[in-house]
Amino acid sequence: MLTHYFIKNILNILASLMLIAWMLFVPIGVIFARYFKFIFPDFNACNVQFWFFIHKPLMISVPIISITAFILALGAAGWAWVSSSSTLIFAHSIIGIIVIGLSIVQVK
Repeated sequence: MLTHYFIKNILNILASLMLIAWMLFVPIGVIFARYFKFIFPDFNACNVQFWFFIHKPLMISVPIISITAFILALGAAGWAWVSSSSTLIFAHSIIGIIVIGLSIVQVK
């Protein structure tokens, strides 16, 4: 059985991973895709345009980090889905699954 302190630490790690993925990697990837096409149009890295060289790994890492955080959340919950009686937490979990699924489709 997991202790309350251990579960709290897992949830802090989960929140940190999600913040890094969605509040750091996604905005940076979008900024590179939107603006750096025009700032460095002729600069290539490994025969790939500079903006895409930065954009692609950032955007690929988002679903990987999100799936890792999702597995941590399930582990902290004892590998059980949250109860629908807690409406806000249940809605958060459903929206999270949908967003992770869309991020996987986006990368493909």
